[in-house]
Amino acid sequence: MTAAAERGALRTALAAAIPTAALYAMPPASIAGLSLVIAPDGWRTNTTAQVDYQVSVSVLNNGPDTTQALEDLEANAAIAWKATAAAGWQVGDMNGPEAVTYADQPYLAMTFTARRITTL
Repeated sequence: MTAAAERGALRTALAAAIPTAALYAMPPASIAGLSLVIAPDGWRTNTTAQVDYQVSVSVLNNGPDTTQALEDLEANAAIAWKATAAAGWQVGDMNGPEAVTYADQPYLAMTFTARRITTL
């Protein structure tokens, strides 16, 4: 499969795992509720015909800054991480929750990288 097809398959797997989340290819101007961003993160040569393709997967929530919101974020991040591994991607470490800002709106986010050998 090509890198674009692999990213599409990952998107499908994550949509099935967390059906209530909005999915984006790049961070949008604003996010409502639980969202997943699957952004291309480059590649490196593996063989002359294949590359080690990498994406960043971010789980975001713009709900109120409460203990429940943090617990929900961590639970959904774990689901996304496990679903990515089950889809055949090699997953990296999950970053801890952090505050991020998109379009002047605060969000909580957890991010991990995932790699897969593919063709461009």
